[in-house]
Amino acid sequence: MISDWDCITAKPFIARIVIVEMRTSQTLSVDWSDPQSGHYIDQIWRKGVARTPSFCTLTGTRIRPGDSVFQPRTDEMYVPANRDYMLLAAAVRKD
Repeated sequence: MISDWDCITAKPFIARIVIVEMRTSQTLSVDWSDPQSGHYIDQIWRKGVARTPSFCTLTGTRIRPGDSVFQPRTDEMYVPANRDYMLLAAAVRKD
């Protein structure tokens, strides 16, 4: 049986994403730039679990709820415009 999710494809996404460094096993430093979200230098992304379906902004690979992902750090005082984007943890090289 095909679900609605199986019919969704990744939208073309124009962004410059550079993983500067893996600071810890749970955090990345990312340089991010795109026309809608803006430019973030040395933005901290934290590892967590995807709560909603999405696509990896690095690879275009489908992300399902429960997958291990990195997302921009947010809190009550800091909510970046790119907060809903995700990187699959498996796509991040750990050299």
